[in-house]
Amino acid sequence: MASAYFVSDIHIMSPHCERARAFLAFLRSLSGRSNATHLVLLGDIFDLWVADHDYFIETYAEIVDEIRRLQKEGVDISYFEGNHDLHLKYFWAERLGLTVHDGPTCVTLGGRRLRLEHGDQMDPDDRGYRFLRWFLRTPPVRFLIRHLPGSLITRIGDRASAASRD
Repeated sequence: MASAYFVSDIHIMSPHCERARAFLAFLRSLSGRSNATHLVLLGDIFDLWVADHDYFIETYAEIVDEIRRLQKEGVDISYFEGNHDLHLKYFWAERLGLTVHDGPTCVTLGGRRLRLEHGDQMDPDDRGYRFLRWFLRTPPVRFLIRHLPGSLITRIGDRASAASRD
Protein backbone atom coordinates (compact mmCIF):
# COMPACT_ATOMS: atom_id res chain seq x y z
CA MET A 1 0.00 0.00 0.00
CA ALA A 2 1.24 3.46 -0.93
CA SER A 3 2.01 5.91 1.84
CA ALA A 4 2.38 9.44 0.56
CA TYR A 5 3.53 12.36 2.65
CA PHE A 6 2.86 15.96 1.67
CA VAL A 7 4.79 19.00 2.89
CA SER A 8 4.15 22.63 1.98
CA ASP A 9 4.97 26.16 3.04
CA ILE A 10 7.39 25.52 5.86
CA HIS A 11 9.63 28.39 4.69
CA ILE A 12 12.95 27.19 6.11
CA MET A 13 14.96 30.37 6.62
CA SER A 14 18.29 28.90 7.72
CA PRO A 15 19.77 25.46 8.23
CA HIS A 16 19.71 25.97 12.00
CA CYS A 17 16.18 27.29 12.47
CA GLU A 18 13.51 25.28 14.26
CA ARG A 19 11.70 24.52 11.00
CA ALA A 20 14.85 23.08 9.43
CA ARG A 21 15.46 20.85 12.47
CA ALA A 22 11.83 19.67 12.46
CA PHE A 23 11.94 18.97 8.72
CA LEU A 24 15.17 16.99 9.08
CA ALA A 25 13.62 14.95 11.89
CA PHE A 26 10.58 14.30 9.70
CA LEU A 27 12.73 13.20 6.75
CA ARG A 28 14.75 10.89 8.99
CA SER A 29 11.54 9.40 10.38
CA LEU A 30 10.61 8.28 6.87
CA SER A 31 13.77 6.22 6.51
CA GLY A 32 13.88 2.43 6.49
CA ARG A 33 11.22 1.50 9.03
CA SER A 34 8.59 3.67 7.37
CA ASN A 35 6.40 2.51 4.54
CA ALA A 36 6.78 5.82 2.73
CA THR A 37 6.47 5.43 -1.01
CA HIS A 38 5.99 9.06 -2.00
CA LEU A 39 7.14 12.42 -0.68
CA VAL A 40 5.53 15.45 -2.28
CA LEU A 41 7.08 18.83 -1.58
CA LEU A 42 4.36 21.33 -2.50
CA GLY A 43 6.46 24.48 -2.66
CA ASP A 44 7.96 27.03 -0.34
CA ILE A 45 9.90 24.38 1.55
CA PHE A 46 12.66 26.98 1.77
CA ASP A 47 11.96 30.64 2.27
CA LEU A 48 14.23 31.12 -0.72
CA TRP A 49 15.72 28.65 -3.20
CA VAL A 50 16.54 29.79 -6.70
CA ALA A 51 17.94 27.56 -9.44
CA ASP A 52 21.16 25.69 -8.72
CA HIS A 53 23.26 28.34 -7.00
CA ASP A 54 25.92 26.85 -4.75
CA TYR A 55 24.78 29.12 -1.94
CA PHE A 56 21.50 27.22 -1.53
CA ILE A 57 23.02 23.79 -2.15
CA GLU A 58 25.76 24.37 0.44
CA THR A 59 23.54 26.14 2.97
CA TYR A 60 20.96 23.35 2.98
CA ALA A 61 23.32 20.43 2.33
CA GLU A 62 22.04 18.42 5.31
CA ILE A 63 18.45 18.58 4.04
CA VAL A 64 19.56 17.79 0.49
CA ASP A 65 21.49 14.77 1.78
CA GLU A 66 18.42 13.45 3.60
CA ILE A 67 16.29 13.85 0.49
CA ARG A 68 18.96 12.03 -1.56
CA ARG A 69 18.99 9.23 1.01
CA LEU A 70 15.22 8.81 0.84
CA GLN A 71 15.36 8.78 -2.92
CA LYS A 72 18.03 6.03 -2.82
CA GLU A 73 15.74 4.06 -0.52
CA GLY A 74 13.12 4.11 -3.26
CA VAL A 75 10.87 6.95 -2.12
CA ASP A 76 9.39 8.73 -5.15
CA ILE A 77 9.95 12.45 -4.52
CA SER A 78 8.25 15.31 -6.34
CA TYR A 79 8.92 19.00 -5.80
CA PHE A 80 6.47 21.69 -6.88
CA GLU A 81 7.72 25.21 -7.40
CA GLY A 82 6.18 27.78 -5.10
CA ASN A 83 6.53 31.52 -5.00
CA HIS A 84 9.66 31.32 -2.82
CA ASP A 85 11.38 28.50 -4.69
CA LEU A 86 11.74 28.66 -8.44
CA HIS A 87 13.78 27.32 -11.33
CA LEU A 88 14.09 24.12 -9.33
CA LYS A 89 14.66 21.82 -12.29
CA TYR A 90 18.31 22.88 -12.60
CA PHE A 91 19.25 21.28 -9.31
CA TRP A 92 16.38 19.15 -8.03
CA ALA A 93 15.53 17.48 -11.36
CA GLU A 94 18.70 17.59 -13.45
CA ARG A 95 21.21 16.92 -10.68
CA LEU A 96 19.16 14.93 -8.15
CA GLY A 97 16.63 13.28 -10.43
CA LEU A 98 13.50 14.39 -8.57
CA THR A 99 10.32 15.11 -10.48
CA VAL A 100 9.84 18.88 -10.55
CA HIS A 101 6.58 20.61 -11.45
CA ASP A 102 6.28 24.33 -12.14
CA GLY A 103 2.49 24.23 -12.06
CA PRO A 104 -0.50 22.05 -11.24
CA THR A 105 -0.49 18.39 -12.20
CA CYS A 106 -2.72 15.37 -11.66
CA VAL A 107 -1.37 12.12 -10.25
CA THR A 108 -2.83 8.82 -9.15
CA LEU A 109 -1.77 7.60 -5.71
CA GLY A 110 -3.30 4.62 -3.96
CA GLY A 111 -5.99 4.42 -6.60
CA ARG A 112 -7.03 8.05 -6.08
CA ARG A 113 -6.62 10.77 -8.65
CA LEU A 114 -5.23 13.97 -7.09
CA ARG A 115 -4.65 17.44 -8.45
CA LEU A 116 -1.52 18.82 -6.82
CA GLU A 117 -0.11 22.32 -6.87
CA HIS A 118 1.52 24.87 -4.64
CA GLY A 119 -1.48 27.18 -4.59
CA ASP A 120 0.13 30.49 -5.46
CA GLN A 121 -1.89 30.54 -8.68
CA MET A 122 -5.27 29.89 -7.08
CA ASP A 123 -6.46 33.51 -7.29
CA PRO A 124 -7.03 34.30 -10.98
CA ASP A 125 -7.80 37.92 -10.05
CA ASP A 126 -4.32 38.56 -8.60
CA ARG A 127 -3.00 39.93 -11.87
CA GLY A 128 0.02 41.58 -10.27
CA TYR A 129 1.31 38.32 -8.84
CA ARG A 130 0.42 36.35 -11.96
CA PHE A 131 2.47 38.83 -14.03
CA LEU A 132 5.40 38.63 -11.62
CA ARG A 133 5.28 34.82 -11.68
CA TRP A 134 5.27 34.83 -15.49
CA PHE A 135 8.05 37.44 -15.67
CA LEU A 136 10.35 35.53 -13.29
CA ARG A 137 10.07 32.49 -15.55
CA THR A 138 10.82 34.19 -18.89
CA PRO A 139 13.98 33.07 -20.70
CA PRO A 140 15.90 36.35 -20.18
CA VAL A 141 15.19 36.39 -16.43
CA ARG A 142 15.95 32.67 -16.16
CA PHE A 143 19.30 33.36 -17.85
CA LEU A 144 20.08 36.23 -15.46
CA ILE A 145 19.08 34.19 -12.41
CA ARG A 146 21.41 31.39 -13.41
CA HIS A 147 24.36 33.64 -14.19
CA LEU A 148 24.26 36.40 -11.60
CA PRO A 149 26.29 35.76 -8.44
CA GLY A 150 24.44 33.72 -5.84
CA SER A 151 25.06 36.42 -3.23
CA LEU A 152 23.19 38.97 -5.36
CA ILE A 153 20.32 36.55 -6.03
CA THR A 154 20.12 35.89 -2.30
CA ARG A 155 19.96 39.61 -1.42
CA ILE A 156 17.26 40.26 -4.01
CA GLY A 157 15.35 37.12 -3.00
CA ASP A 158 15.53 37.92 0.72
CA ARG A 159 14.07 41.36 0.10
CA ALA A 160 11.32 39.98 -2.12
CA SER A 161 10.57 37.22 0.38
CA ALA A 162 10.28 39.71 3.25
CA ALA A 163 8.04 41.92 1.13
CA SER A 164 5.73 39.01 0.30
CA ARG A 165 5.34 38.21 4.00
CA ASP A 166 4.36 41.81 4.67
